[in-house]
Amino acid sequence: MFGCMYRKVPSHCCPPHSPTPDETRKVLDEYKRAILFHKVAPKTLDRTKQCLEFFEMLVQLEGTLFKDGYYKAFAYTAGPCMRCKEYAAARGTMCINRGETRPAMESCGIDVFQTAWNNGLPIQTLREKTETQNIYCLLLVD
Repeated sequence: MFGCMYRKVPSHCCPPHSPTPDETRKVLDEYKRAILFHKVAPKTLDRTKQCLEFFEMLVQLEGTLFKDGYYKAFAYTAGPCMRCKEYAAARGTMCINRGETRPAMESCGIDVFQTAWNNGLPIQTLREKTETQNIYCLLLVD
C-alpha cells in the first residue's frame, strides 16, 4: 500500500520520505489505467485553499473507486503538502493528516512537465508566484 498510512517510513510521505523513483516505477508498472487531472490555479488569496479542496476531492474519489472494487486506486497530488504549518517529521512526530495526504508526483520522480506535454496539456515554468499555475494530479485506477 501507499501514502502516509502505509509507508515503511512511519507516517510521512513528504520528501525525503516520499517513495523513491524506483519505488514509484514499480507502483506505476502495476497499473494499466490512470486519470490525469488538470487544475488551472490563478493567483488568488485562496489558491492554497482551492488546491487543498482539489486534493481532498481526489482522495475522496480514490476512496469511492476503492469501494467500487478498484482496490488499488491511489492518488498522487502536486507540490508540497499544504496541510501542516510545521512539517511533522521536523518535529519528530507522526503526520496528523496521514489519511488525507498523498505524495506529490514530482516528489516521487514523475516528470510532471513531460507527462502534461505527452497528453497535450499546458504547462510552463513560472517567472513569478503571481502567475497562473497549471496543477496536475494522477489517479491510478486498477
